Amino acid sequence: MKSFKQFINELDSINEADTSHATKAESDLVEHLKKHGAMHKDAKAAGNTGGNDFHIVHPKSKEHVEGSEVHKLEGETKINTKGAKLGSVAIRYHKDKGGWHIPDETKKKKPHFAHAVENSTVGGKKLMDHLNDHWGPPKEGKHLPGVTTDETDAHPAHAYMRDKNVHVLHIGDRGTYRAGDSEHEDHHNTSLPSFKAKGKLHISTERKGGGQNKNGTGMQVNFRVKPNSVEKSHTDISTEHGIKKVLHHMSNSK
Repeated sequence: MKSFKQFINELDSINEADTSHATKAESDLVEHLKKHGAMHKDAKAAGNTGGNDFHIVHPKSKEHVEGSEVHKLEGETKINTKGAKLGSVAIRYHKDKGGWHIPDETKKKKPHFAHAVENSTVGGKKLMDHLNDHWGPPKEGKHLPGVTTDETDAHPAHAYMRDKNVHVLHIGDRGTYRAGDSEHEDHHNTSLPSFKAKGKLHISTERKGGGQNKNGTGMQVNFRVKPNSVEKSHTDISTEHGIKKVLHHMSNSK
């Protein structure tokens, strides 16, 4: 059986090797959606800008309009299920805040995902309580061993996408799903299935050296799904048939 460190190192290798592949896959999807009128012609792939990866303009509006009505569906894309992060947040240590915690500023930016992290468990114990018992206060240069939470459903992934106002998730080797804001209800009549999966939160250092400073800088919580827990969707918007099917259903929405 692989150790947690071996698992994380393997994921790091996958992520590094797939960076250029992921960027190209995202750009290809954007160009494909633009070709079929699902995205504005001047739209570009988000890349590393922090923006959402793609959007689908509602066939009945074709305009970006501010207000309560959604005129475009924001989307997130991953090239495959192996090693894909669907949510990430930094944690820090401060004795006056109960030890290990998610900073208040981060909670404001990622309220749903932060809530999912705080309510996750390790052996039935809340994650932050476990880290305080397992790690204790960080010390400069001290290596903090990785931690994996108990298995859960896809709610941390949906929380992550809800923070980004995402409605659609596309995974290269699985197809396209409703997600985030549209997890429980197909608000825009896309006909897409809701994204379902099993996964775990992985807590480790993002720093190659593995050492920490006294504030625990570099500690990261990432949610990853188990690839074999994700059923293939009946619709794939990266195909001509798939995107036309979604746009057709949206056109018939009330």
